[in-house]
Amino acid sequence: MNSTIQTATQLAEICYFMPKMPGIGTMYNGGLFPINIRDHNMLEAAYKRYLDWKVEKGPEPDETDFEVIRQYCIYHIHAPIWLENPHLEEMTDDGSSPILTAREKALKIKNWNDIHEYTFELLDIGLDPL
Repeated sequence: MNSTIQTATQLAEICYFMPKMPGIGTMYNGGLFPINIRDHNMLEAAYKRYLDWKVEKGPEPDETDFEVIRQYCIYHIHAPIWLENPHLEEMTDDGSSPILTAREKALKIKNWNDIHEYTFELLDIGLDPL
């Protein structure tokens, strides 16, 4: 599970973690929305262990939990619905858009600290990836 997602094709391959999602065009609720973490048992369990670690100072989640959450972050930010929000597509002063920047950052997540930073960066633009 140590593969790094760098292309849309590779992104489509994360569906083995997601229920009945054989490809990018069909793996989002209604074709637009990411599934909720609570709607997938493996993802929900990994997320609970992550929160226990970050909030309650429990044991650090294992590599499988990291990979499930990392791939969910990538899956979540690539949901088509985010392209429907003009605020997320507006260009910033440096010529980038928040949604495209977030998508690039999601693909670069390598460790728990990256997930933590990524989560707070998305909260700053009004999205809650976890």
